[in-house]
Amino acid sequence: MNKTLRNVLAGIAGFVVIMVVLSSLEGLLPKLVSLPPAPANTQDTAAWQAYVAAMPVEALLLLIANYAVAGFAGGYVAAALAAKPAPARLPWVMAILFTAAGVFNLYMLQHPIWVGAACLIVQFVSPHLGYRLRK
Repeated sequence: MNKTLRNVLAGIAGFVVIMVVLSSLEGLLPKLVSLPPAPANTQDTAAWQAYVAAMPVEALLLLIANYAVAGFAGGYVAAALAAKPAPARLPWVMAILFTAAGVFNLYMLQHPIWVGAACLIVQFVSPHLGYRLRK
């Protein structure tokens, strides 16, 4: 397989892993921490903002940890699947995409400032750490 194609597919696979791990761990969050009831209407932004505002600190800390685990796993998988030597720009692309998705999420749900800052840092750094461990 062409090295460029393999690297592109590795990056896509890494980003898919990020989204799958993120979704899976977010599903566990209500089992680990007592949360207010989630809004029934997934399109109601105001209801989701109120939901996030009512989340306990423990849930917000687990959310940050969730982003770290997801980004790390995605970076690790991308490095494992990439052509050897794995290109140095691969974790950068994944980190930028993951952080961009995080910015959109933070804009829509308006998390507390400290959570937003921590999430963005973790979303940018964690794919690099997973990549470096596997590389």
